[in-house]
Amino acid sequence: MKTIINTLLTTIILVFVVMACQPKKTEQADSEIQQKVNAYASFELKADLNRLSANEKKMIPILIEAADIMNEIFWKQTYGDKESLMAQITDPSVKQFVEINYGPWERLAANQSFVEGIGPKFPGAQFYPADMTKEEFEESDAPDKTSLYTMIRRGKDGKLISIPYHTFFNEEVTRAADLIRQAAELAEDEGLKRYLTLR
Repeated sequence: MKTIINTLLTTIILVFVVMACQPKKTEQADSEIQQKVNAYASFELKADLNRLSANEKKMIPILIEAADIMNEIFWKQTYGDKESLMAQITDPSVKQFVEINYGPWERLAANQSFVEGIGPKFPGAQFYPADMTKEEFEESDAPDKTSLYTMIRRGKDGKLISIPYHTFFNEEVTRAADLIRQAAELAEDEGLKRYLTLR
């Protein structure tokens, strides 16, 4: 009987020890990620807007909105669905580090994954199918496959096809182009107006 009681007490003590140790591991992991976040300097861009005309001031939020759309596109190129990734992360420090790296792979550490459950980064990010081989790409007769402005995907027959950015990201590009046109209409400097119109 004494042996049974001792065994039970020992087991209970061990359970409490393990439970007590668990938060420390989490705190340590959080601390490591936070240290990496802290290694990046954050700053606020400031400028004297008093010299700008009323129209030029109106242009700023329009161009920022267009830039945000292009940022969305970059996320889709580097990782894919940002929202689904963020939804599975509860630690604010990890979320912040994901934002910095545009994905769950640390850019300054050979793209090592720092999010649990996510493996190595695909060599071609989201520009190519994850299962594509180098040999398959080289043998493909997809037009413009080496262009900097195409996404490679598989057609219905499984063969590689190239899709121009303006087609693949049609919705995003259309929204951004509309905003840039709005900004161009407000531009008073002819050089800037021409530059924005040509975008």
